[in-house]
Amino acid sequence: MVWVLAVSRVITQLDRWYYIVAFAFGFASGNYLGSYLEEKIAMGYCFAYVVPSQKRTKLADILRKKGFGVTVVKGEGLRGTEFVYNTVLRRRDTHQFLKTLEANDKKAFYTIMDVHVLHGGYMRGVAKRKI
Repeated sequence: MVWVLAVSRVITQLDRWYYIVAFAFGFASGNYLGSYLEEKIAMGYCFAYVVPSQKRTKLADILRKKGFGVTVVKGEGLRGTEFVYNTVLRRRDTHQFLKTLEANDKKAFYTIMDVHVLHGGYMRGVAKRKI
């Protein structure tokens, strides 16, 4: 509702440049603040897809020792057989996950995506609670 009122005021009075500047500043600062708060609160889960840089690696074991559930999947890539590590983790644990990944395999390929629906499986730090 506030947004509709602000836009209507800006559009009906385009001759007042300070309305446009104030609207643009409010819009930009709202987006920045919202993104910052979302990152700090970090609720929910994400999915990490990792392809290690070398075929023979202990990365899966290292991640498991850190408490992350890792599923190793065999696949075919440009260089032949590749192993893909999949894990679902809490968004607030993403920094620790990436720190562990960077410390043990700087050249690993990885991507992280948001998870919208989650059911079953092993989750770090979730004791006797079904996900």
